[in-house]
Amino acid sequence: MSFLNRLLGKDPQKLCDEAKKLIDENKFTDAMQKLKHAEELAPDSATISWALAFCYSRIPPSSDTNEAHYASVKRVADAFSRAIELAKKFGGLNDKQLGTAYFIVGSFYQSVKQYDKSITYLENAISSDPEHIEARLFLSSSYFFQSHVEEAERTAMVALEREPDNPTVIDHWKELRKQIGKDILDLPEHERWRIFLEYRNTKNDAFLLDPNLLGDVRAALDKPTPGHGLFGDAIQLTERKGKMARKIAMDKISKTYNLKPHEVLLIIQEGEAKKW
Repeated sequence: MSFLNRLLGKDPQKLCDEAKKLIDENKFTDAMQKLKHAEELAPDSATISWALAFCYSRIPPSSDTNEAHYASVKRVADAFSRAIELAKKFGGLNDKQLGTAYFIVGSFYQSVKQYDKSITYLENAISSDPEHIEARLFLSSSYFFQSHVEEAERTAMVALEREPDNPTVIDHWKELRKQIGKDILDLPEHERWRIFLEYRNTKNDAFLLDPNLLGDVRAALDKPTPGHGLFGDAIQLTERKGKMARKIAMDKISKTYNLKPHEVLLIIQEGEAKKW
């Protein structure tokens, strides 16, 4: 940047600093004008391109028509896509910024039903920023729309493991399970226990954890009802004296609830830990 350009107010960094102040004041249209000028002076800057895309995302469509909405969303996606390409060549963006850019472009492609492109960008969003939970949920949806059900479940489950108390993540998981016809709450009690135990034992992605199931199990462990169902049988088993008596009781529970002995033992251990 020459001294003359700086003297004439054509310093892209100065323009970016001014734009940042305007963004902080929510004056996105004014900031956009500054950044457009900066982009003309530094067309290879991924940072300027990203900031311009961010401003676009904060400026509402020109009207309420579908055409205006599509044009607005596409402008945002195109701008973030440009920022990504510039970052590949020249750097300039951190992982969070890249994650956001990939996510915005991926969500756009999902909205226009180009799921292959959506999956590619959303996977890159997660690679750049593993904490981007929303990208994981959108990726799960794109997999589902492509009939890749296992990938959709696995992706949603990872999001659930990372943020088990996030209402948006839980709602996504519930809806996904409902769509694929796997509502775990409709299973018999011993089958729900089986899934829980298998998950706890293996931590294997093949075993899917439902937050409702885990909630039911925790509630049952906190407030067991003596003499009722599997929990009651496990309570009574903890009171049996002698190895033979315990073994007979364990065999009975195994056959009654179609559980493996080690699964029954785990239930007993849970009960003893909770001092049933």
